[in-house]
Amino acid sequence: MSVDPALPPPPGEWSANGPTSPGHPPIFSAPTVAGMPSTSGLPSWDSLQSDSDDGHWPENPVTPPPEPAAAPAPPKPSRRLLWAAIVLPLLTGVGGYLLGTSGSTPEDPPQKDKFAGTAVATLAESWLPDLGACLTARDPGGPMLDNGRVEAVTCQAGDVHVYFETFGTQQAFDDTRRYREQISRTSAGAMAPGPRTGPVSGVAGTYFEYVVDKTCGVFWGRAGALSDLRLETDCTAINGDWTVLRDLWARYS
Repeated sequence: MSVDPALPPPPGEWSANGPTSPGHPPIFSAPTVAGMPSTSGLPSWDSLQSDSDDGHWPENPVTPPPEPAAAPAPPKPSRRLLWAAIVLPLLTGVGGYLLGTSGSTPEDPPQKDKFAGTAVATLAESWLPDLGACLTARDPGGPMLDNGRVEAVTCQAGDVHVYFETFGTQQAFDDTRRYREQISRTSAGAMAPGPRTGPVSGVAGTYFEYVVDKTCGVFWGRAGALSDLRLETDCTAINGDWTVLRDLWARYS
């Protein structure tokens, strides 16, 4: 391409830095028009590229405010509070935890029929108002009559299983009691076999505690009788604290 030297140059400014070799016109810069802002003050594309991920000019290129800090997580309940949540309802009957038959009265306990005509009825009398889900050996899913037992009734008092049983002979009763006595003597934290009087009945008998696998239990047998009472629960439910079962026994025995 050549430039006709006879033609006048267009308005504007011609740069003297442009190439002067034949066939190359000088570099021309556009004229400045009055009232039109200069393009030199606009932000460059590179300076805004970090604020626009889609390749378009942002309407208001400002830095967004920082997000508010996340609220701290609530603290976990302490082990003492968890223990109280399990133990206190068991001892006080709050919320019906202990009262398996909430609303019953001592005059007409709903589980009374399960003990009708049995030798364990006297042993169970003080427990009846707060027992629930009782089953006899005659009921489906009830306890078995084995190892010399002639009567057996199982009930619930909250998370504690309550067993009432009568043996046909003194020998069968003694054999079962001695078996648990041996376990008691090797159970950590358990009270060893010995005489003890029931706080409610005022009747003397034999009391001891034992651990079988993960089950914590209490044995109570009145003197001169072939019947006994056992309380059993998962040791983790009472946090390994025998006071829970001891207080439960003292409340009704």
